[in-house]
Amino acid sequence: MKSILLIFSLFIVLQSSAQILPVEGGEINVKIDTASSLNELIKRLEGDWKFVETNKAYWIGYTADMFSIAAKKEAAIQILVDFVDKSTNYHAKVGALCALHLIGINSNIAGRDYEIFSNEKARRALLYLLKYDDLQPMIIGLLNRDANLIDVPELFKAMEGSNSDCWALNNFLTQFSINAPIAQYIPEKFNEHITIIKKSQPYSKADMINELSLIVSKIGRAGFKRIELDTLLLNANLWGQCMHGLINNFAPLGAIKLGVRDFLYDITEIRYTEIGSKLQYYVEDDKIYICTQNTAKLRLLKFWHEMPLAKKDKFRYFKRIEFGSLRNNRFVEDGGK
Repeated sequence: MKSILLIFSLFIVLQSSAQILPVEGGEINVKIDTASSLNELIKRLEGDWKFVETNKAYWIGYTADMFSIAAKKEAAIQILVDFVDKSTNYHAKVGALCALHLIGINSNIAGRDYEIFSNEKARRALLYLLKYDDLQPMIIGLLNRDANLIDVPELFKAMEGSNSDCWALNNFLTQFSINAPIAQYIPEKFNEHITIIKKSQPYSKADMINELSLIVSKIGRAGFKRIELDTLLLNANLWGQCMHGLINNFAPLGAIKLGVRDFLYDITEIRYTEIGSKLQYYVEDDKIYICTQNTAKLRLLKFWHEMPLAKKDKFRYFKRIEFGSLRNNRFVEDGGK
């Protein structure tokens, strides 16, 4: 019996002194620093640390210090929050957010499109930190990997207190079944197209950003009667955290016909590792309005303020939302076929 207990105790010690970081082709055994204090570990986030290269966009390359902080579990949460509140170092804040995320997922890094954020205190800490405009895209990128009902009222609370357009929050809200007044189902009768001349294969991010500007400009000049584009979008920086091109990379060079409906679905779609772009749209009075994120924010806030309290009540509960593509949500929520 003593031998069994000794083996079990040794197993627990080994489990707590190492963690696994999956990378392409295998994994890295991350040794947990148990000698340094929690404050020392967090202080290191102010240094010139770099994410570990996993070679997969869906695996975050957490550092050994982040794993070591996360090993302290809930004891580290408030200290991390206080650190973010006081720090003026953006890079250090990003490290703290990642450590909070690791605590939230119990340092269990999942696969391509599935991850369980099980710690409510860690999630509420990240939601609280949405009050910082510059941290919003990073936080939403982490929360988006496993959406939860309690996110909704906190997203609106952050929007109400922000002077920014809250583009990442706006986009994230379209993941929830609330019939948001943006990014709705677009009826198939909207079959307008533009023609893009593909001159090269758009492999770089710069190529993709140029694609977006070109497409928006083409839509604005097309004179579609049922599509209205806010001119503030022209020549604006609209790229968010997309990681894919908007024109088929495998299509041959030359003229390409691009449907406006498909483009809007693509550029606003929320994916496991992507939180959309800095433009939005809404469908109203038999027209599509391609709008700024500030317009989207105002529409969402009006919608929330008019929502009955009884309907808001369901968002009090810590409950995971099954991840699904936004296009599918559009079809389910708005009756599209």
